[in-house]
Amino acid sequence: MEWTGQQQILFLLQSMCLGVVQGVLFNIVTGIGRSFSQSRRVMWDVLFGPLTAIITFCGALIIMDGQLHPLLLGGSVIGMLLEHLTIGHWLSALIVVICRVPRILIRFASAFCFRLGHFWRGSVQTWRKKLKKQRK
Repeated sequence: MEWTGQQQILFLLQSMCLGVVQGVLFNIVTGIGRSFSQSRRVMWDVLFGPLTAIITFCGALIIMDGQLHPLLLGGSVIGMLLEHLTIGHWLSALIVVICRVPRILIRFASAFCFRLGHFWRGSVQTWRKKLKKQRK
């Protein structure tokens, strides 16, 4: 099937948008993976491959009526590069921070409860000693 020049430019722009979506997905997956240990990080990296394949396949079905064309692959690569060079680093850092905030809050809350428990235990012991002195 022959495509006109306008259709090819439209397919290229649509596939570039698909590449930007894949780049954002890559930043999300690797950002979540960076907040975990090394063994879980590999799992998140392996997860990215099938997700990208599914997105590319769905893009080929929607944009190009199921035909795999070099415009789709080239546009996806260009879109991923554009996303990586523009907002990729900031988005990745933001996702890492968002994933680490709950851990920090949990650590802060547990340390606060631990100190509160020590304070409470010390206060109760002091109170008991005063009671014993008053009874004598």
